[in-house]
Amino acid sequence: MSSNTIDFGIDLGTTNSAVAKFIKGKVKVFKNYRQKEITPSVVQIDEKGEIIVGERAYENLVYDDENTAGGFKRLMGTQQVKRFVRSKRTMGPEELSSEVLKALKQTVTRSLPDQLVNASVIAVPCNFETIQTEATNRAAKLAGIEFAPLLQEPISAAFAAGFLEKLPEGYLAVYDLGGGTFDIALLSVREGILSIVTSAGDNWLGGTEFDWKIVEEIVFPTLKREYNLPDLSRSLKKYKSIIAVSKASAEDAKIELTERENAEIIIHSAKESLKDKDGRIIDMRIPITRKQYENLIEDYMEKTIYFFKKVLKEQKLDSSDIEQMILVGGPTFTPYIRKRLKEEFNIYTDYDIDPMTIVAQGATLFAHTQFIPESLYKKSPDKIFINLAYNSTTTSTEAPIGGKVELENRDLNVIIERTDGGWQSGMLEIKSGAFFTKVNLIQGKENMFRIKVIDKKGNPISAEPSEFSIIQGISVDNPPLPHSIGVKLEDGTFDPHFERGAPLPAKSTKKYFSTKSVLPGSSEEFLIQFYEGEFENANHNRHLDELKISGNDVDRKIEVGDSIDVTMYVNESRLITAKVYVEKLDKTISGVLKKKPSPKPDLNLLKGELENIKNKRVKIDQEKEQIQDNHIVQELDSINLDSIIVETERDIAAANGGDPGAVEKASRRLKDLGGYINQQEKLIAFPKTVAEFNELLKNCQGLINIYGTEEEKRQFDILKKEAEESINEKNIKKLEENYELLSMLFWTISFRIDDFWIMQFNSIYDQSENITFLNGQRAKELFSEGTLAIQRKDIESLKSIVMELCELMSKEDKSRAGVPPGLESHIRK
Repeated sequence: MSSNTIDFGIDLGTTNSAVAKFIKGKVKVFKNYRQKEITPSVVQIDEKGEIIVGERAYENLVYDDENTAGGFKRLMGTQQVKRFVRSKRTMGPEELSSEVLKALKQTVTRSLPDQLVNASVIAVPCNFETIQTEATNRAAKLAGIEFAPLLQEPISAAFAAGFLEKLPEGYLAVYDLGGGTFDIALLSVREGILSIVTSAGDNWLGGTEFDWKIVEEIVFPTLKREYNLPDLSRSLKKYKSIIAVSKASAEDAKIELTERENAEIIIHSAKESLKDKDGRIIDMRIPITRKQYENLIEDYMEKTIYFFKKVLKEQKLDSSDIEQMILVGGPTFTPYIRKRLKEEFNIYTDYDIDPMTIVAQGATLFAHTQFIPESLYKKSPDKIFINLAYNSTTTSTEAPIGGKVELENRDLNVIIERTDGGWQSGMLEIKSGAFFTKVNLIQGKENMFRIKVIDKKGNPISAEPSEFSIIQGISVDNPPLPHSIGVKLEDGTFDPHFERGAPLPAKSTKKYFSTKSVLPGSSEEFLIQFYEGEFENANHNRHLDELKISGNDVDRKIEVGDSIDVTMYVNESRLITAKVYVEKLDKTISGVLKKKPSPKPDLNLLKGELENIKNKRVKIDQEKEQIQDNHIVQELDSINLDSIIVETERDIAAANGGDPGAVEKASRRLKDLGGYINQQEKLIAFPKTVAEFNELLKNCQGLINIYGTEEEKRQFDILKKEAEESINEKNIKKLEENYELLSMLFWTISFRIDDFWIMQFNSIYDQSENITFLNGQRAKELFSEGTLAIQRKDIESLKSIVMELCELMSKEDKSRAGVPPGLESHIRK
């Protein structure tokens, strides 16, 4: 029988992947040709041009890295490519991932020869950015998987745990530390409904980092002492064979240390001799103890704990509020990781759950709740097709089900019966090609049902599907948005339309004002930039796409200050559409944000950025010494920036040696560091921010007493109270929001006052000798017109003159004259 649900689930991992199917109420994890449930995510092209995936490819990763690729999941959404030297082929991360997916499909057909895998749920990290999820979907299509709903890995793991054992009501934590990524997610179980509350993580933190730490801290120093290898490092391509052997041996030792107190890192190559500068063959066993390994990974462990505490703090929860923790990923077998989690959080953890396959199992269970699109359903020509509609998971003991039937002008009836014999629907008449009823369910299990179609004489009619099932006791909410999404403003700040954790689907409309004019028919462009991330500076987040309004799009001039409405919509699959409405022109520009792969980072620019970060870090340390507030000092010390800087230096060095993953990781780390440094600078400046707010509060109070409306006075009182709370809580972001709103209130009132425009004009005029106007002649004309407008008290004309003068000034000159700058994104609040 062809199933009407997807039933296949795939864990497409950085290091290993797995595939499973829901069969007769149970999850079957398929074994590959080596009889293993997990398949290495490694691709090789051999001397015959044959593509090899899995164990065989992994075994050659060390000795034939020019023709073998691994770890490409981390590169999803980038323009990095792997060049296979022997075959002269190049493949990007999506193509490489598609080869792994094809291999998993072959694993299925070895067990089920007639099974077509053209639909499957694929699990992705919770912290994957939109561009990476889109790349995963494209990889699925390249592999012939036409329909591939994506499921966040923590939900997948929790869903599997809920099916295998009854989950407690309350909060769950999923600690997912894989080969290349880390996620921590808080989920809630309420009356059997499973939903993600919040999550955090790092797409560049996993077992791979542990391996390289062993290589950099133990292997390289030992080899330098014992052999003539004074410049041995990841930055030099001439050592690529030694580096590859060291990395693979470090990984083997790491795994061995999960079971033993001691291990050896074997530096030896069976296929080619490793030699030092004197031609001496390198053949060495380097001892490593579990304690040494634990010390090496301590910084990474602390970072995962930081993220864990962060999500708890966001939800105002304590670890005692968490009923159960689920561990996912190979590194969680490490005794030290389990011990540290126990010491820090003391949350009940079921260690019998297999961390290696639980994601694939959960993806499969979720797949069993998802219907195959009718276009992909394999219909039998000699059977009547029933298009069923029902929820395949529920917390109720009764579930509605309906169906549409291709009648062919025949009078037919339907009977639905539970396969245990405990319930039957009775005869259901098909009216106008449809039927409807409610089925009774047994609590806490999968309920299987048979569908019988009979004619009016009682004869059975072949139909499909002939069975369906409903899982009672657990249901999954739509996962929330893992990252904030919004626009870049003129001053470079990020204005979120949707905050991280927003339920999907979601829609938002915000009003902005133009900071640039566009003439009809001109080549000028008005840009609105879209970003994804959590940092206040948009450039520290991931750029998604942009919408443009050019002179060719308008028949009237867009003026500075014109109203612009930006609407964004995100569906359940995180597909983002945006619409820009120019009110004065009654014109709309819309489009789907395409999320193009990130361009390859420029290594020299990254080096410059790192030096800038290090200089800022030194300044922060100096200023920290002067801070008296212990709360601020604790916040400054909450994340170890120095360890991230050192790691980034190593990644830049490895990028010099040709490691594409290292350069992408360094690029991401520098964005993060920029965001963290910005946060710390604001934290240090908090006392100054409080003083500035109080000064604005004082000025606004005086203005409002004279010119404010009753509504404006009410707004002022609310903002004053909120700001007091922000100051008491040391909430910088909230205080800045309070400042911005109070500033808007201040300027709204000021704009109604004639003297404000006169003062602004005079300020620009006084600085005019120090300003380089884009059109000096026009500026002179505007100063003359402005002087006359003041003399005749024509304030409306003066307003237009001031705004046009601002448009003729650079952002530096605007700042000097006390007016706001206009940057690449041509909107402001």
